[in-house]
Amino acid sequence: MTCTVCGDTRSHPYFEEKGHTIVRCCSCGHVYENPLDLVEVRDRYVLGGDWIDSGASIAVDFQHHPRGHIYGFALDVMREHGFSGGRVLEIGCSRGHFLQFMDQHGYESWGVEPGEDALTAQQIQGIRVVRAFVEDFRPDVKFQGVFFLDVLEHIPNPHQVLQKVFEWLDTPGIVVAMVPNLTIQQVRVFLFRAGLRVHGVVSKSGSPLSAGNHINHFSPRTLRMLFQRQPFAEVRICNNSIDLQYIRGLPRWWAPAKRLYWALAGMAEHIFGVQLAGSITAIALKA
Repeated sequence: MTCTVCGDTRSHPYFEEKGHTIVRCCSCGHVYENPLDLVEVRDRYVLGGDWIDSGASIAVDFQHHPRGHIYGFALDVMREHGFSGGRVLEIGCSRGHFLQFMDQHGYESWGVEPGEDALTAQQIQGIRVVRAFVEDFRPDVKFQGVFFLDVLEHIPNPHQVLQKVFEWLDTPGIVVAMVPNLTIQQVRVFLFRAGLRVHGVVSKSGSPLSAGNHINHFSPRTLRMLFQRQPFAEVRICNNSIDLQYIRGLPRWWAPAKRLYWALAGMAEHIFGVQLAGSITAIALKA
């Protein structure tokens, strides 16, 4: 594997997790899994499913949906940049919840999903979902918005995928990509190495980086660099909105603690311009 951010082949070991070797690029510092079994990766997503919380049914009202804050954030980004309607594509759309949400707000919603969740999404009226890997997707239309909602970190070569996405975008067009924040994940790695297992910080299973599931681990810097390899007119990195899906099922005291942490991360971004939330977003514009 070469570095998807800068293309360099040189790397050094960063972390070992459950038989997976995670390395850091010697050139740009991007962290990724190397070597990688591509057949295993494809099988995982073809055979897998239920990526969205199984307790979240297809809903008419998304106010109480566990990912409602994320969906609202994505919608606000579209509107803030002048895309109050148009055709949108979600890559890795799972059961189609976000596409249904966008359809309700006046967008023509398309999705691509390799797993069995696509079969569920295809039953939702008003949206169009193709069961395929994004590398095999061949749309015959242009999109005003393309979304990766916690998906880009699962893709072996995001650089090549973004090349395709740039071609699929209309002019103007926008890409919104949400990923875990390596800046915070490194705290998990430090605690793990110190032998600490803090519930919700380092999982009991001992997977601070979700190796075998997450392939690429982006910091705000490397996420910006990845998007700047494409000729986007503007690239902005910001904190995500809080994702309540990852609070459900945790101890009752954890939800307010996480909300407080997210609020403090928002203050740090506003005052110091740094992204310290647990996940971050790239917003890229094609002019």
